[in-house]
Amino acid sequence: MTDFVDINISYGNWPFQSFALDSLEALTDHLKTSGISHAFASHLGSVFDPDTERFNRILVQDCSAISNCFPVPTVNPAVRGWLKQIEGLNEIANIRAVKVYPSYHNVNLSSKEMEEVARYVSESNLQLMIVVRLEDARTRYHGLSVTGVPTTAMIEFCKTHASINPVFLNAYLPEIREISSSVSNVYFDTSFADWFFVMETLRDSVGLSRILFGSHSPFLTTGASLDKVRLARLSESEKTIVLRQNASELFGL
Repeated sequence: MTDFVDINISYGNWPFQSFALDSLEALTDHLKTSGISHAFASHLGSVFDPDTERFNRILVQDCSAISNCFPVPTVNPAVRGWLKQIEGLNEIANIRAVKVYPSYHNVNLSSKEMEEVARYVSESNLQLMIVVRLEDARTRYHGLSVTGVPTTAMIEFCKTHASINPVFLNAYLPEIREISSSVSNVYFDTSFADWFFVMETLRDSVGLSRILFGSHSPFLTTGASLDKVRLARLSESEKTIVLRQNASELFGL
Protein backbone atom coordinates (compact mmCIF):
# COMPACT_ATOMS: atom_id res chain seq x y z
CA MET A 1 0.00 0.00 0.00
CA THR A 2 1.32 3.44 -0.99
CA ASP A 3 -0.01 6.91 -1.85
CA PHE A 4 -0.41 7.82 1.81
CA VAL A 5 -1.40 11.32 2.93
CA ASP A 6 0.56 12.86 5.82
CA ILE A 7 -1.25 15.83 7.35
CA ASN A 8 1.45 16.75 9.87
CA ILE A 9 5.00 17.59 8.78
CA SER A 10 7.17 20.57 9.64
CA TYR A 11 10.53 21.92 8.53
CA GLY A 12 12.91 24.74 9.36
CA ASN A 13 15.07 25.55 12.35
CA TRP A 14 14.07 24.21 15.75
CA PRO A 15 16.27 25.69 18.50
CA PHE A 16 16.18 22.62 20.75
CA GLN A 17 16.87 19.87 18.22
CA SER A 18 18.89 19.43 15.04
CA PHE A 19 17.17 17.66 12.14
CA ALA A 20 19.05 15.68 9.51
CA LEU A 21 16.23 16.41 7.05
CA ASP A 22 16.68 20.16 7.26
CA SER A 23 14.87 21.28 4.11
CA LEU A 24 11.37 20.71 2.78
CA GLU A 25 12.76 19.07 -0.35
CA ALA A 26 14.86 16.61 1.65
CA LEU A 27 11.95 15.83 3.96
CA THR A 28 9.42 15.21 1.20
CA ASP A 29 11.91 13.07 -0.74
CA HIS A 30 12.26 10.98 2.41
CA LEU A 31 8.48 10.75 2.80
CA LYS A 32 8.05 9.58 -0.78
CA THR A 33 10.48 6.70 -0.25
CA SER A 34 8.18 5.63 2.60
CA GLY A 35 5.09 5.66 0.39
CA ILE A 36 3.78 9.09 1.38
CA SER A 37 2.73 10.86 -1.80
CA HIS A 38 0.90 13.87 -0.33
CA ALA A 39 1.92 16.02 2.63
CA PHE A 40 0.67 19.08 4.48
CA ALA A 41 3.62 21.17 5.66
CA SER A 42 4.26 24.08 8.01
CA HIS A 43 7.35 26.18 8.71
CA LEU A 44 8.77 26.02 12.23
CA GLY A 45 10.09 29.55 11.96
CA SER A 46 6.57 30.81 12.54
CA VAL A 47 6.38 29.22 16.00
CA PHE A 48 8.77 31.58 17.80
CA ASP A 49 9.17 34.50 15.39
CA PRO A 50 6.37 37.09 15.57
CA ASP A 51 6.84 37.74 11.83
CA THR A 52 4.72 34.79 10.74
CA GLU A 53 4.12 36.33 7.32
CA ARG A 54 7.77 36.00 6.36
CA PHE A 55 7.86 32.26 7.10
CA ASN A 56 4.43 31.65 5.63
CA ARG A 57 5.60 33.13 2.34
CA ILE A 58 8.75 31.02 2.42
CA LEU A 59 6.51 28.01 3.03
CA VAL A 60 4.26 28.80 0.07
CA GLN A 61 7.27 29.30 -2.19
CA ASP A 62 8.93 26.05 -1.08
CA CYS A 63 5.72 24.04 -1.48
CA SER A 64 5.16 25.42 -4.98
CA ALA A 65 8.31 23.61 -6.15
CA ILE A 66 7.20 20.20 -4.79
CA SER A 67 4.34 18.18 -6.20
CA ASN A 68 1.51 17.33 -3.81
CA CYS A 69 3.01 19.31 -0.95
CA PHE A 70 0.38 21.63 0.49
CA PRO A 71 1.25 24.68 2.61
CA VAL A 72 -0.44 25.07 5.98
CA PRO A 73 0.38 28.64 7.01
CA THR A 74 0.50 29.67 10.63
CA VAL A 75 -2.03 32.03 12.14
CA ASN A 76 -0.87 33.82 15.27
CA PRO A 77 -4.11 35.34 16.56
CA ALA A 78 -2.15 37.56 18.93
CA VAL A 79 -0.48 39.38 16.02
CA ARG A 80 -2.47 42.14 14.37
CA GLY A 81 -2.98 41.79 10.65
CA TRP A 82 -3.02 37.98 10.48
CA LEU A 83 -6.23 38.00 8.45
CA LYS A 84 -4.77 40.24 5.76
CA GLN A 85 -1.68 38.00 5.66
CA ILE A 86 -3.68 34.82 5.07
CA GLU A 87 -5.90 36.47 2.48
CA GLY A 88 -2.76 37.58 0.66
CA LEU A 89 -1.42 34.02 0.67
CA ASN A 90 -4.73 32.78 -0.71
CA GLU A 91 -4.17 34.96 -3.75
CA ILE A 92 -0.94 33.19 -4.66
CA ALA A 93 -1.53 29.64 -3.40
CA ASN A 94 -4.31 27.12 -2.91
CA ILE A 95 -4.55 27.22 0.87
CA ARG A 96 -6.65 24.36 2.23
CA ALA A 97 -5.89 24.72 5.95
CA VAL A 98 -4.35 27.04 8.50
CA LYS A 99 -2.63 26.15 11.75
CA VAL A 100 -2.60 27.69 15.22
CA TYR A 101 -0.20 27.03 18.11
CA PRO A 102 -2.18 28.17 21.19
CA SER A 103 0.42 27.19 23.80
CA TYR A 104 3.32 28.75 21.91
CA HIS A 105 1.51 31.97 21.05
CA ASN A 106 -0.17 32.32 24.45
CA VAL A 107 -3.67 32.26 23.01
CA ASN A 108 -6.62 30.77 24.87
CA LEU A 109 -9.06 28.80 22.74
CA SER A 110 -11.93 30.70 24.36
CA SER A 111 -10.45 34.11 23.52
CA LYS A 112 -11.93 36.74 21.23
CA GLU A 113 -8.94 36.24 18.93
CA MET A 114 -9.74 32.55 18.44
CA GLU A 115 -13.38 33.47 17.87
CA GLU A 116 -12.20 35.54 14.90
CA VAL A 117 -10.08 32.67 13.59
CA ALA A 118 -13.00 30.26 13.86
CA ARG A 119 -15.28 32.67 12.03
CA TYR A 120 -12.74 33.16 9.25
CA VAL A 121 -12.12 29.47 8.56
CA SER A 122 -15.85 28.80 8.60
CA GLU A 123 -16.60 31.56 6.11
CA SER A 124 -13.59 30.68 3.94
CA ASN A 125 -14.20 26.93 3.92
CA LEU A 126 -10.73 26.24 5.32
CA GLN A 127 -9.73 23.50 7.73
CA LEU A 128 -8.35 24.58 11.09
CA MET A 129 -5.44 22.63 12.55
CA ILE A 130 -4.80 23.18 16.26
CA VAL A 131 -1.42 22.05 17.59
CA VAL A 132 -1.87 20.57 21.06
CA ARG A 133 1.90 20.28 21.57
CA LEU A 134 5.04 19.99 19.46
CA GLU A 135 7.17 17.86 21.75
CA ASP A 136 6.53 15.13 24.27
CA ALA A 137 6.76 16.56 27.79
CA ARG A 138 9.41 13.95 28.64
CA THR A 139 11.81 15.18 25.95
CA ARG A 140 11.01 18.90 25.95
CA TYR A 141 13.86 21.28 26.75
CA HIS A 142 13.76 21.88 30.52
CA GLY A 143 13.84 25.65 30.18
CA LEU A 144 10.77 25.75 27.94
CA SER A 145 7.68 25.94 30.13
CA VAL A 146 5.10 25.20 27.44
CA THR A 147 2.29 22.81 28.26
CA GLY A 148 -0.25 21.12 26.03
CA VAL A 149 -3.60 22.70 25.28
CA PRO A 150 -6.04 21.71 28.07
CA THR A 151 -8.51 19.02 27.08
CA THR A 152 -11.41 20.95 28.57
CA ALA A 153 -10.52 23.95 26.41
CA MET A 154 -10.54 21.81 23.27
CA ILE A 155 -13.93 20.36 24.11
CA GLU A 156 -15.43 23.79 24.79
CA PHE A 157 -13.98 25.15 21.55
CA CYS A 158 -15.68 22.39 19.56
CA LYS A 159 -18.98 22.96 21.35
CA THR A 160 -18.83 26.71 20.79
CA HIS A 161 -17.89 26.40 17.13
CA ALA A 162 -20.07 23.54 15.98
CA SER A 163 -19.92 24.67 12.34
CA ILE A 164 -16.24 23.80 11.98
CA ASN A 165 -14.39 20.52 12.37
CA PRO A 166 -10.96 21.30 13.85
CA VAL A 167 -8.08 18.88 13.48
CA PHE A 168 -6.17 18.50 16.75
CA LEU A 169 -2.54 17.58 16.08
CA ASN A 170 -0.24 15.71 18.47
CA ALA A 171 -2.89 14.80 21.03
CA TYR A 172 -2.26 11.91 23.42
CA LEU A 173 -4.55 8.88 23.33
CA PRO A 174 -6.38 9.74 26.61
CA GLU A 175 -7.02 13.25 25.29
CA ILE A 176 -8.41 11.88 22.03
CA ARG A 177 -10.74 9.54 23.84
CA GLU A 178 -11.99 12.19 26.26
CA ILE A 179 -12.61 14.79 23.56
CA SER A 180 -14.30 12.39 21.15
CA SER A 181 -16.63 11.18 23.90
CA SER A 182 -17.89 14.75 24.33
CA VAL A 183 -18.02 16.17 20.78
CA SER A 184 -18.22 14.77 17.27
CA ASN A 185 -17.15 17.73 15.11
CA VAL A 186 -13.46 16.95 15.47
CA TYR A 187 -10.55 15.09 13.88
CA PHE A 188 -7.21 13.90 15.25
CA ASP A 189 -3.92 12.79 13.76
CA THR A 190 -2.10 9.63 14.80
CA SER A 191 1.29 11.08 15.72
CA PHE A 192 1.14 11.18 19.54
CA ALA A 193 -1.46 8.46 20.03
CA ASP A 194 0.66 5.71 21.56
CA TRP A 195 -0.22 2.61 23.55
CA PHE A 196 -0.58 -1.11 23.08
CA PHE A 197 -2.91 -1.80 20.15
CA VAL A 198 -3.49 1.93 19.82
CA MET A 199 -5.13 1.81 16.39
CA GLU A 200 -7.47 -0.94 17.47
CA THR A 201 -8.34 1.13 20.54
CA LEU A 202 -9.02 4.19 18.39
CA ARG A 203 -11.21 2.16 16.06
CA ASP A 204 -13.29 0.73 18.89
CA SER A 205 -13.54 3.79 21.14
CA VAL A 206 -13.38 6.75 18.75
CA GLY A 207 -14.06 5.47 15.25
CA LEU A 208 -11.55 5.58 12.39
CA SER A 209 -13.58 8.19 10.51
CA ARG A 210 -12.12 10.81 12.86
CA ILE A 211 -8.50 9.67 12.61
CA LEU A 212 -6.00 10.91 10.00
CA PHE A 213 -2.41 9.83 9.52
CA GLY A 214 0.18 12.33 10.70
CA SER A 215 3.84 11.40 11.10
CA HIS A 216 4.97 14.63 12.80
CA SER A 217 8.20 14.29 10.82
CA PRO A 218 10.97 15.18 11.42
CA PHE A 219 10.29 15.34 15.18
CA LEU A 220 9.24 11.69 15.10
CA THR A 221 10.51 8.82 12.96
CA THR A 222 8.46 8.51 9.79
CA GLY A 223 8.72 4.74 9.50
CA ALA A 224 7.63 4.16 13.08
CA SER A 225 4.66 6.48 12.60
CA LEU A 226 3.62 4.55 9.51
CA ASP A 227 4.11 1.16 11.15
CA LYS A 228 1.72 2.18 13.90
CA VAL A 229 -0.99 1.90 11.24
CA ARG A 230 0.52 -0.60 8.81
CA LEU A 231 1.19 -3.24 11.48
CA ALA A 232 -2.07 -2.74 13.36
CA ARG A 233 -4.67 -5.48 13.47
CA LEU A 234 -6.92 -3.61 11.08
CA SER A 235 -8.32 -4.67 7.75
CA GLU A 236 -6.68 -3.22 4.64
CA SER A 237 -9.74 -1.06 4.04
CA GLU A 238 -9.52 0.29 7.60
CA LYS A 239 -5.85 1.14 7.13
CA THR A 240 -6.71 2.92 3.89
CA ILE A 241 -9.30 5.01 5.73
CA VAL A 242 -6.61 6.35 8.08
CA LEU A 243 -3.66 6.52 5.69
CA ARG A 244 -5.42 8.13 2.75
CA GLN A 245 -9.21 8.24 2.56
CA ASN A 246 -10.09 10.54 5.47
CA ALA A 247 -7.56 13.20 4.48
CA SER A 248 -8.52 12.99 0.81
CA GLU A 249 -12.15 13.64 1.68
CA LEU A 250 -11.48 16.32 4.29
CA PHE A 251 -9.06 18.34 2.17
CA GLY A 252 -10.56 17.64 -1.25
CA LEU A 253 -7.58 15.84 -2.74
